[in-house]
Amino acid sequence: MHNIAVPFTTGKYKVDIFDASNFTYGHTFYEGDILMGIANSITHHVTITSSADGGSVYKQIVTYNCIGENKPSEEALNFEKAEA
Repeated sequence: MHNIAVPFTTGKYKVDIFDASNFTYGHTFYEGDILMGIANSITHHVTITSSADGGSVYKQIVTYNCIGENKPSEEALNFEKAEA
């Protein structure tokens, strides 16, 4: 269980892919304060694959479609890593 306070109050997203048979899920935030005024959208893509030792490997790719030269802060990136 996470005890991290989420620093955002609003966000609209759309599901881009949901493939239960291939353990793949992706969604894109396109509106709200979750975009921090620096991005047009933020895309999350998750894939779970089996590992050689019988476990699972969780991979998450987060892509920021930034406005101009804007970039996410270290704090925002660290938050993404902590939630993965």
